[in-house]
Amino acid sequence: MRKASICFICIFAYIFTFSQINKPEILGTAGDSFKNNTMILDWTIGEAMITTLTNESTQITQGFHQSTIIINDIKELPSGIEALNLFPNPASNHITLQSKFIKEQDIDLDLIAINGERLFSKHVRGFNLNETIDLSTLPSGLYYLSFGIDGLNYSIPFTIQKIN
Repeated sequence: MRKASICFICIFAYIFTFSQINKPEILGTAGDSFKNNTMILDWTIGEAMITTLTNESTQITQGFHQSTIIINDIKELPSGIEALNLFPNPASNHITLQSKFIKEQDIDLDLIAINGERLFSKHVRGFNLNETIDLSTLPSGLYYLSFGIDGLNYSIPFTIQKIN
């Protein structure tokens, strides 16, 4: 009986020891995987940065695949907006807002510093918006691009990161 119990415990422990396989996974907005007889190449956009090399005119970052990704917040687009993109983030010299609306809209754009100071304002009208804003005179820091549609205001945070 004792040998049977020990055998049962060993088999049970063996099954649970190898029941979970830990393999690298990533959830990204874009990427691909290529495989041939000699190598595997995986890439994604939006990986975490672990190394940064800079000189007077260039910045290079090295990323890696993460096995765990935690999503803190998913915001749904306001009704009437089909698409909304603000890029690049972080930015250095300019930022572009692209959006697509279901109907023609009056849009008030405001660039707001973290202290609440309005740095840029513009009124536009249309179905599709492709607006580039010059950031070359602004210092590094956190900013918000605020846009008003039909009396409602929305804000998108972004970072300005200057390369010295």
